[in-house]
Amino acid sequence: MQTEVIQAGAIQGKRGINSAVLKNIAVVTMLIDHIGAVIMTRLLIRNGLYEAMVNQEAYTAWMGQNGGMYGIYMAMRIIGRLAFPIYCFLLVEGFQKTHNVKKYLGRMFLFALISEVPFDLAFSGKAWYPAYQNVFFTLLLGLLVIAGLHLVEQHFAGTTVGKTILRVGLNAVIILTGCVLALVLKTDYDFKGILAITVLYLFRNRKKAQMWAGVIIFLLMDSLEMFAALSFILIWFYNGTRGRQNKYFFYFFYPAHLLLLWLVCVAMGIAGIPAI
Repeated sequence: MQTEVIQAGAIQGKRGINSAVLKNIAVVTMLIDHIGAVIMTRLLIRNGLYEAMVNQEAYTAWMGQNGGMYGIYMAMRIIGRLAFPIYCFLLVEGFQKTHNVKKYLGRMFLFALISEVPFDLAFSGKAWYPAYQNVFFTLLLGLLVIAGLHLVEQHFAGTTVGKTILRVGLNAVIILTGCVLALVLKTDYDFKGILAITVLYLFRNRKKAQMWAGVIIFLLMDSLEMFAALSFILIWFYNGTRGRQNKYFFYFFYPAHLLLLWLVCVAMGIAGIPAI
């Protein structure tokens, strides 16, 4: 096997993890996370989680009876934190390698629409829940932002003071617009997801800086999301190759697994309990 050399952000050789492996890791960890979020959350609520949060005494008693289940739930959610940073990283990689950005955006938009009903059913128990939108919308907005940044780089290249000021100003407007839209649309990860994608794109040509920037932005999120920083250990070993994969599998898996998890909830008689 060839030797991998990592220098100045460049990866040479074939050793390491290709994008297919990263996608599979993201899919498995996402599935584990969603089993916890969709099924385990409902079981905990059915067992009286909300009632137990009235006071410390009630919560301590509840944990004595449900501590094992709650521990499994937390472990699943922590494992699931690895998925989103990998998807953000691969989105940036995909943008740089795609031959047709418009088709890439079109696929994202199509599967955002396809996924919304399964997403709403899985988490809210309703076919339409406008207060929370699936992660494809976050990735779509992130892709729009980095496509906009790329256009600015192309049309306002140069080192003059005027062009630099204009470039920085336009970039700020594009990033802010993406963040605001994520908040208004109430997408999964909201503006934090847009910032994560943007940061990974801005540091795309500097491997070490990109990894540290990614780690920092996820560490700055809420306490559970801090575990997402661990995903950059895996991302560091990305070797720049595609690997054997069926790209549409990863698109279809998202709505399909959410629908399946909701059906499991229906079979268990807990689908009527909102998981959010």
